[in-house]
Amino acid sequence: MTKEIPKQDKTPQLVNQYSYVIGLRIREGSENSERELSAGEVKPVVSFGKTGITVPISNVQANAMGKLTVESVLKREGKEIKKDTYKDREIAPNSVYPYSLSWDKQDYVPGNYQLSIVITDAQSHKWSFNKEFTLKAEEVTEVKNAAVHPQKEDNWWVWWLIGLFVVIILGLIIYIFYNKRRKENTNV
Repeated sequence: MTKEIPKQDKTPQLVNQYSYVIGLRIREGSENSERELSAGEVKPVVSFGKTGITVPISNVQANAMGKLTVESVLKREGKEIKKDTYKDREIAPNSVYPYSLSWDKQDYVPGNYQLSIVITDAQSHKWSFNKEFTLKAEEVTEVKNAAVHPQKEDNWWVWWLIGLFVVIILGLIIYIFYNKRRKENTNV
């Protein structure tokens, strides 16, 4: 099967197109196995260069799950610090989906946290996971040091050059104006 790509007004230079196989399950009998998800332990990580946490969500059945909506709320000692929603997620049969939640460096501090994850599918199945965890100071320091943080540029010299340029231009204007006036006074 090839995923449909929405039509656009402009033709892009590069188009990503991929194909995938949808499995067919043949079974004896009419009973359906119940869909089942489980959540593992919350761990601090660096995800895409940012500080965050990861929770392994396991699909323990031989059922592919698609069109999943994953909503999460992260709280520190009762105060909400991050809320996130992902739509159209998929989990393969008998696999693990490493759900990651990244948040800002200044909020990534040691303490007690509560993470609520609600996963729903197109067939109105719903799974809720509530995880309480503690970030220790050593873990926070280790993750913050491994994260990629934008470097603060030291560009004071650019401002100094701009200031110098403005002073030179002003000096030239005053010099030209003063010389013009002096010539007018000597010619009269």
